[in-house]
Amino acid sequence: MSLITFEDLNFSGTYRHKIAELTRYFGQYSIETHGYQNVFLGGNSSINDGNTLWVKLSGTSFSSITAEDFGELNLTKLIEGLPTINSLCNQVRNGGYTIISGN
Repeated sequence: MSLITFEDLNFSGTYRHKIAELTRYFGQYSIETHGYQNVFLGGNSSINDGNTLWVKLSGTSFSSITAEDFGELNLTKLIEGLPTINSLCNQVRNGGYTIISGN
């Protein structure tokens, strides 16, 4: 299989398609074949699409990733949920929790 050059990338389609294409480009090198690789022990890849952050899902390989291998994070919902999360964290910090044992 021949290597994709940066000039070969066309960045068409959705943001997820574009980041998948770029991620595959960086993931195509291997130590066995090329003597080096761009990504060691996994890694992450993401792109911001306005109110959505598309993040590479765990367990997917850079070299074969597709647009469907990116998870959607709605930034508005995340930000709206921060006060609730902050409140829960404060409760835990102040000892406002109960340990439930399965025994």
